[in-house]
Parts: sequence; C-alpha cells; structure tokens
Amino acid sequence: MACAITLAADNESQAPILALWDNVAAFEALPSMRAPNYPPHITLALLPETAASDAWRKVQHVAVDAAPLRLCFNAIRAFEASPLVLWGAPVMTKTLADWHTKIHEHFDPADLHEHYRRGRWVPHCTLGTEILDEHRDRALMLTAGKLEPFQVVFDRFECVTFPPVERFAGVRL
Repeated sequence: MACAITLAADNESQAPILALWDNVAAFEALPSMRAPNYPPHITLALLPETAASDAWRKVQHVAVDAAPLRLCFNAIRAFEASPLVLWGAPVMTKTLADWHTKIHEHFDPADLHEHYRRGRWVPHCTLGTEILDEHRDRALMLTAGKLEPFQVVFDRFECVTFPPVERFAGVRL
C-alpha cells in the first residue's frame, strides 16, 4: 500500500473528467479509474504506507484558509509506461505549484516516490492506467488531438491510502 496527498474534485465540475474516464476505458480491459470509487484528483505527494500515520499532521496547514482551486485542462498526455497511462494536463498555476512546494518541505525527498519529488513532478489527472497494448496506437491518438479546454474545481484536500483507496483525513476547501 501507499499513501497519497491529493486534491480531489468532489463536485459537479468533475463531469468532463468523468466523461474522459469513460472514453479512455474503451482502451482497457476493465475501467481503471471508475473502479476505485474515488473522484478525479491530482496527487501532490506519494509516500510509502509507513508515512501515512503522520502525513496529514505534517501537511494539513496547507489547506488552512485555502479556497477551492479551479484548474483549466487543455490537453491529454501519456506516460510511456507498460501499460500506457493517459492523463489530463492542467495548466500550472502559482497556487498549485506553491501547494506542492509547501507539502514537500515536510518530507525527506528520499521518502517520496521519485516522480512526485520537486523538479520531477508532472501535475496530472489520471484518465486511464491500464491501456491494452492492442489499443496503444488509438489511445495515443488522443494525445495528438485538440482538447476543448475545460475547468475543474478541486475542492477537497485529502490523504488516502491505496489500494484499495481509503480516505483517512481531509478537508473541504
């Protein structure tokens, strides 16, 4: 298991991401994003499960007096992995960058998953994690196409463990 610190969109603005989840699921044997029953989200930090006990204590101050964060998504991208992972690309904002920095000030970089460390983190909202090899080329075509920009309001700051996804601390922004 792992521990993640996330920004979740637990409101009606999530509809465009949910529609993308359903479109991308056509390239998977089973829909990877609907199954966990967790809303669209951006992971700010990924830690080992052993860090879960004090992760919230270390980072909850970031959400104090914070307002919901509205992000614009304007592209679909891929992490070249096996299996292929598709993700929605948000436009980076100063607030998002600041929250990431503030969170990471409280952890030893060696305790963080390497892709979530400062300087390596790529903000993203995952659309599908289990793209079948036989659909890889068609799925990658989504990354070449034009995505009509849309906005999503991220209104929850949370700590979760997974799998399965279990919220153990959080606050509505």
